[in-house]
Order: sequence, then structure tokens, then C-alpha cells
Amino acid sequence: LRSAMMMAMVAGGAVALSGGAAMAQGKAGEAPAAKGAAPAARETIVSLELAGMDQILIDPKDAALRRALMMVPSRLAELPDEFPDGEEAKDLFTLLRELYARPARIIVQYRMPDQKVSAESPFGVGVLLSFGMADKPSADRAQAAVNALLEQAPMPEDPQPSKAAPSMLELETPGGLVRWGPRSSGSQWRYEVQLGSLNGTADAVFPAMTPVKSSFGEIQPYMVARGDLAPLTPLIGMLGGIAAGDPTVANALRSAQDA
Repeated sequence: LRSAMMMAMVAGGAVALSGGAAMAQGKAGEAPAAKGAAPAARETIVSLELAGMDQILIDPKDAALRRALMMVPSRLAELPDEFPDGEEAKDLFTLLRELYARPARIIVQYRMPDQKVSAESPFGVGVLLSFGMADKPSADRAQAAVNALLEQAPMPEDPQPSKAAPSMLELETPGGLVRWGPRSSGSQWRYEVQLGSLNGTADAVFPAMTPVKSSFGEIQPYMVARGDLAPLTPLIGMLGGIAAGDPTVANALRSAQDA
């Protein structure tokens, strides 16, 4: 598939450009530090943003494959009727149908736990998974499916409306605060699951997915990714001190720190 191969090349270019930006910025969307100022702490380990299915396979030669892929939600709606216990899995298929082919974002942040880390992130970890939804009813259907699935599992306590986003629910866990549900992001509704807290708002931590300039014109990327292991350096150093008596572990940690 020619367009699929071209998109893969574009994705690689976007990753490279985003990786270069990561070395120049403290975190996504952050302005450069003023001259003479201390560099901002780097906390984002991984960030990834994917365009929706409607942004890929746009070559006319791939029209048949595109149509087939866009039929998946209809097929998911039919599956519960084809299994003896399909009714029990109906909510799962509903959730998959609502999230399929949506624009998606994921970010993982880490900062060493200290007095400034709130109860939301007792281990210094922040994770966000976010989907761009067609409208509020679509986001509400995803939330209803998730809540129905959670009712099938024992919960230590009932989730409560989120203080940060009233349209979402939240639950305190040993690993940190978990928040999930629909969230209004300007003119768009998103469905999100978040563990812990993020340094920055859920929208500001992602750079805009803007066209990439090249020698043959502008390219609209369908994926932008960034990786940075620098936030893990203090953790690796701490583990290195603990494992100093084991040369094999110490060497492995030293290699990871050098990377």
C-alpha cells in the first residue's frame, strides 16, 4: 500500500522532529528558558499523539481498505448476539466501538517523589490516555460502558465526581488518584483516563500536530511521538546505590543512565 508506506515514512520524520524538540524543551509546549535562568525540569518520558482513522489511507487506491476498516464499529455492534454470553460483554464491545479510530493521545511523566508531590501521585508518576470524541453523547456512551464494566468488578469504594473536572469520576488508589470520563476541551469533547497528576494541563502537555515542512512541501503527520529518559536519571541513580553490591545490576543501570 503506497500511501500506508508513505505515512510510515512521515511518522518517522515526525518522531525525529519531535525527538529533536524534546532535547530543546523542558516539556511539550514549554517556552525556552530565559537567558541565565535554570533549565526547566524534564518530566515527560513518553508522549504520543495519533490522528484519527479519517486522516490516514487517503490515497484513492486504498479506498477499499479504508471502507473495510471503517466497517469495524458496525461489526463490533453485532458480535454480542453471536456469543452465548455475549450480553455480559456488550459493554466492552460498546466501549471498543466508541473509541475505535478516534484521535488518541498518551503521555507518561515521572518526577522523584518529594514534599511537593501531592497525594494524587505518591510515586511521582502521571499517565494520561485521551481520545478525541465526535461529540458529548459519544463520550457519555463510552463513560456508561466503562462504569458498567467497573460494576462487574469489586471496588474498594464508590468513585466520586472529580473536583478537577465535574464531568469525570475519580477514585483514590494506592498508586495514586485515578480519574476517568468525558472532558470538554474547547470545542471538542474527549474521553480520558488519568493516573496521578500531570505537570501542565491535559491539553497543554501536547504540542499542536502541525504540518511538517519538507523539500517537497508541507506534510500533515498522522503521528507525533517523543521520548526522553532524562526524567528517570534520579531514579536510576537511587537504584544504583541500592544495587551497588551486584556488579551485573549496577552495570545495567549505568548503561541505562548513559542512554
